[in-house]
Amino acid sequence: MGRITLAAQLDGAEPGARRRLEEYITAVGAGVRTQCRVTRTTMPWLRATQRDVENRGQVTRSKSKGAYLPGRIPPRRPRLFRYLSDPGYDGHSTVVLFSYGRQVNAVDPAATVVAQRDSVLKSCLGTYWTDPEDDECHIRRLRELYRELYAETGGVPVSDAHTDGSYINYPDVDLADARWNTSGVPWHAPYFGLGEHRYSRWR
Repeated sequence: MGRITLAAQLDGAEPGARRRLEEYITAVGAGVRTQCRVTRTTMPWLRATQRDVENRGQVTRSKSKGAYLPGRIPPRRPRLFRYLSDPGYDGHSTVVLFSYGRQVNAVDPAATVVAQRDSVLKSCLGTYWTDPEDDECHIRRLRELYRELYAETGGVPVSDAHTDGSYINYPDVDLADARWNTSGVPWHAPYFGLGEHRYSRWR
């Protein structure tokens, strides 16, 4: 039997923070008939950003890459299965798909720093580990997966019918590295909506 985890974070220093959190938990859990467990943790902001995604109390090292998906996931995406089921890799892999659309996409793309306003999903690919000596192994693996997924557009999610760039809060130095970004578009294009069909709007 699998499990579903809902994580909510907010600034504990804000007035009424605890009350708002409890109201949110109550609203989300309304009508849920299965047994639920609620865990509340308070910690400094920097510590919270460094903890591992399984919340085992460790400070981890990590690498993340993102992409917006405006439509149907193309056939090349099943390569993710090989990545997740690779028996030769004993690290932690993360593939998260965030739902988009509706009011997110109702905002004018030029109104905020987030220009991607026509996607149905945002993906986050990641890996995390604790030993600095393992940096190369884990980072290389994620880099190679990303390059394979977006091989048709130079190893990065250049805006086209299937992708719409990357999320600015997943900073990725590889977008500025010609070894991993052979698309011909600058590093900032995936972040700020500067795909070919958007150049005219941002000039």
